Amino acid sequence: GMSGEKGCDDIIKICQYLHANKKPISQVSIGQLCELLSNAPKNMEQRVRRAIAVGMANLAHMGIEDFMNDTFTAYSGTLFPFEEIRAEMDCIRGKRKYGGKVSIKKFIDSLMLTADRESLQNELSLRFLSVWNALFCFWQMPGRKWETRKNIG
Repeated sequence: GMSGEKGCDDIIKICQYLHANKKPISQVSIGQLCELLSNAPKNMEQRVRRAIAVGMANLAHMGIEDFMNDTFTAYSGTLFPFEEIRAEMDCIRGKRKYGGKVSIKKFIDSLMLTADRESLQNELSLRFLSVWNALFCFWQMPGRKWETRKNIG
């Protein structure tokens, strides 16, 4: 995956900065972000671009191997525009000379939206579990019959 790439830490820094300052990536240029977060902003931007390209290539390989792979279907249309994943897949297959284009802004925006969505889903799951536990404890109260508890499904 991408996690072993040098630019992965830079991507995390960018996301943390945007989250902490409640700024959408659309309000800041990648160059400005890299200047704020690194002593070598051009190098940081290149590391980020390469890490994202590796992620795109990995996802494209996954799609070639199994188009219905859960990870592929979840992220091929969210973290990257599907047209770019398709171009990368065609390049890997030898049908195109160049692969998909990397957009750092689009990737980071999609990454942060995905993280927010998953965070919300986890929060809702925890709320559901707490409600479920409360209901289960209610059915465990003295005087309740086992048959009633079995029928809740």
